[in-house]
Amino acid sequence: MIGIVIPAHNEEHTVGVVVRDIRATLPDAHLFVVDDRSRDATSSVARNAGAEVVRTPVGLGGYAQALQRGYQAAIAAGAHEIAQVDADGQHAAGDLHLLLDGLSRYDLVVGSRFLGPGYRMPIPRRAGITVCRWMTRHIGRLPLTDPTSGTDLFELLPNIAQYALIPQKVIEELQNYKAIGERQVFTQRFLDR
Repeated sequence: MIGIVIPAHNEEHTVGVVVRDIRATLPDAHLFVVDDRSRDATSSVARNAGAEVVRTPVGLGGYAQALQRGYQAAIAAGAHEIAQVDADGQHAAGDLHLLLDGLSRYDLVVGSRFLGPGYRMPIPRRAGITVCRWMTRHIGRLPLTDPTSGTDLFELLPNIAQYALIPQKVIEELQNYKAIGERQVFTQRFLDR
């Protein structure tokens, strides 16, 4: 079973579309929207669109905590592969097929916005991603073009859910993968908020 983890914080305007698009693309996947202490209707919109909603624990929040909670929920439900997709509507659900195809060759497949031409972003954001890319390559020894990607898919490593909050441990776990690859993903315009 494929578990799809969708971390979300105040995404009521986009999460429903994201869930419905993924459900149409991968109807047998189990979708987990992790509501990271949203103050809007994110949970109810996600549930109405067909996702199981889990929440980050009170007092603990943020993106890494949401991912950890989602990985734990997917593992508990019996997922053998886990995909991560952000709830902002930036990534096309159809790209999940590209990532799934990559699992025939890789243990971890990261969706990269930078493998093809034309992806534009503000200079400060690009600078931040460049720093993350440098750290991932030179410290983690992982040659990724898009380490901050909002889409990736992996075959289950037992400790990944446990270590999602500890960057050094995540890098150590990722180094246990036999093969890590990237596939080009395409971004969509953000939906009007």
